[in-house]
Amino acid sequence: MLLLLSSEGIRICSEENYCPPNWKGFNGDCYNFLSDLHMNWQHARDYCRHRGSKLVEIESALEDKFIIQNVVAFNFTNNCFWLGGSNDEGRRNWSWVTSQKPFEYTNWGPGEPNHYLPNENCLNLLNDPLYHYVYYWNDQYCTRSCHLICEQPGNIEGSLVG
Repeated sequence: MLLLLSSEGIRICSEENYCPPNWKGFNGDCYNFLSDLHMNWQHARDYCRHRGSKLVEIESALEDKFIIQNVVAFNFTNNCFWLGGSNDEGRRNWSWVTSQKPFEYTNWGPGEPNHYLPNENCLNLLNDPLYHYVYYWNDQYCTRSCHLICEQPGNIEGSLVG
């Protein structure tokens, strides 16, 4: 059960009725972990957008933990997942592309962002034991092929309490 505070009062929703089938609910939003798709960052962004969602924008440690737990639970074979952040064409000002908000929460891997390769302007969630990354944020060249995670607001049409 989920309690959501709205302008009308508190609504009671269940994860099953506030997210579409095959999406996971967290804190009023819905997430689609797409294990069968690999694509570059722009195609991933377009894929989510054409389905009424966006590449995930992680705004808190709790949301980050939820994302990582689900990625681990799905046991993906590819070690990277596109997130909805970009650094404004090589500058160090990272922000969420859809909401255009600067990052307030981050979970960068050690030494990241490092701009190690040219054009590392896109954000991914990386699991790379060789470099001791266990699902940390990484700046990545945008043409790399990664899984994607789409996010959209949940349907909070649940029962009104009070």
